[in-house]
Amino acid sequence: MSSNLNIAAAPTQDEEVIIANREFIKSLRHRIEIKAGDNSSLLGTTADGVQLLLFAFSNLIVSSIKPKH
Repeated sequence: MSSNLNIAAAPTQDEEVIIANREFIKSLRHRIEIKAGDNSSLLGTTADGVQLLLFAFSNLIVSSIKPKH
């Protein structure tokens, strides 16, 4: 009697490491999302930071251009 069972081979050690890394990255991203907020909040925070940086650079440029008495 022949058996036609489709038994998948066990993953290799390298494949297990890849699977574990994917799960770790997935859980890490989830924890970051919980602590940092949603994507819109992060985008807003980044935009605010860029605006402050541009303001500081603008002030630096203007102060270096002004003639000194």
